[in-house]
Amino acid sequence: MDGIKFPFGAYALINVADSATPLVDIVETKTELNMPITQNMALSMRASKDLLPGSEVIVNIDNGATARNVSFGSAGNTIKAPNLTGVINNTSRIKLTWTGARFVADNAWISIP
Repeated sequence: MDGIKFPFGAYALINVADSATPLVDIVETKTELNMPITQNMALSMRASKDLLPGSEVIVNIDNGATARNVSFGSAGNTIKAPNLTGVINNTSRIKLTWTGARFVADNAWISIP
């Protein structure tokens, strides 16, 4: 079982700077992205060449008093996930899994008041 790292592999918590078009590099087998946003966003992610299939990315979007929308951009690797229509004063969360070719949503966006 040499190739199996998760759930024992490294974890990364990345606080993504507010930007309309962030591109985030995903390196670890478990990554959590925290993003307080003040504008609509097109999020892109780029997988490390060594990222193992099955690696997970959790995206947390913190909407303040104004709801912001999030789509998935085309820079980096393909992301297959629903866009987010933001909810005022809520955190929205989605989990994505790396297939070896793209990031795919495991669930719909969850809204946490």
